Amino acid sequence: SSIKNVLFKEKAEKLEEHEQVILELLKTLNGAITGELYDKFLENHKGVSMRTFRKYLNRLETLEFVRTEDTGSGFRGKSRKIYLR
Repeated sequence: SSIKNVLFKEKAEKLEEHEQVILELLKTLNGAITGELYDKFLENHKGVSMRTFRKYLNRLETLEFVRTEDTGSGFRGKSRKIYLR
């Protein structure tokens, strides 16, 4: 499994800075709902819109760094739980 960790780290180094920050946050907030994760992200990265944040999450999911799960609820639309892979 250490090979898996090395490969993960090498792939992660090629991500944009904001995407790397999201992965770091998920180490402590694994399973967080999108809005909670976004609020935590904004504490140190002001000016990033929710739309842009979702774009980062979608890219991380496409690259298989994270998986998402629809919660079926949300204040303004569907909300997702985000998990590290």
